[in-house]
Amino acid sequence: MSSYRQIIEILQKQQDMLVVGHLRPDADCLGTMLALYHAFGGAEKGWVLADNDPVPEYLSFLPGVDAFRLLSDDMPAPQALLMVDCSELDRCGCTQLMAAWKAAGAEPQIYCIDHHISNQYEGIGIVEPKATATSEIVAALIEYAELPFTDDVATCLYSGMAADSGCFRHSNTTPRTLRFVAKLIEGGLEPEPLNADLFDRRSFANMRLVGEAFNNMMVCADGKICCMTISDDAMERFGATLQDCENIVNFTLQLIGVKIGMLFVEYQGMVKISMRSRFGCRVDTIATELGGGGHKQAAACRMPGTLDEIMPLALAAAKRELAKDM
Repeated sequence: MSSYRQIIEILQKQQDMLVVGHLRPDADCLGTMLALYHAFGGAEKGWVLADNDPVPEYLSFLPGVDAFRLLSDDMPAPQALLMVDCSELDRCGCTQLMAAWKAAGAEPQIYCIDHHISNQYEGIGIVEPKATATSEIVAALIEYAELPFTDDVATCLYSGMAADSGCFRHSNTTPRTLRFVAKLIEGGLEPEPLNADLFDRRSFANMRLVGEAFNNMMVCADGKICCMTISDDAMERFGATLQDCENIVNFTLQLIGVKIGMLFVEYQGMVKISMRSRFGCRVDTIATELGGGGHKQAAACRMPGTLDEIMPLALAAAKRELAKDM
């Protein structure tokens, strides 16, 4: 892996760079991209921020979100491509774009900044699986580069670190995370309104889906696994999208005795499985087995099929993971 000094030099000098995040971007993904953009003068360097999916409505408060574009097939090849909070072209929706660029004789230099434990990237970049969030890594890069934590940068970094740590409640929270948060607060950051934006504000469809999920709640494995389901019919009834399902899975861990929580959302011929865990259980291994990925305590995957087809497969994988912990 590259050194901080090498990556900082690239960020300070690189012109014409496409900065991309993973599909269905979250607060850490978008916060990291925007923090880099603000701190290293991305606008002046001709950087383009893009994603395969639109910015979720609940993250519209992040400063600079208007700069984001949707990836499109007619995007010209940049000099460089920076993958943020992910490490695979397919995961950031750039596989076909890269193939088209290469066919046209262009091949951008690829960089990566990420913290996922499943990351197998071996090129130029920084990958720190022990970091709470990719935004924590970027905070360290900004500090090492002796750049200021402006209000915009601080908002983006805090949002990413707070989101990926469950507002600093999960075991992935590191001392370095809290030191950076303290530094941001000392610089004038006010966490309360950001925490409200990140954790307390929900769309109408989301709140209706919460009720649906609780109505369909079930437990198994002697109460150690809690599942909630949302059918395609419910999604259609409430006019909901996958963005409206954000954070519902967190309710599964509130049941006493639960070690693994799973939310199954049936949507347009697919089933998205969001997973959470505690007490030493890992869900990244379950997600990886099912074709997804993520963190030890928060992971997800998508599989083609129906709830009836997918749930038995996922529950079997979860029970195998529980067996490792016994």
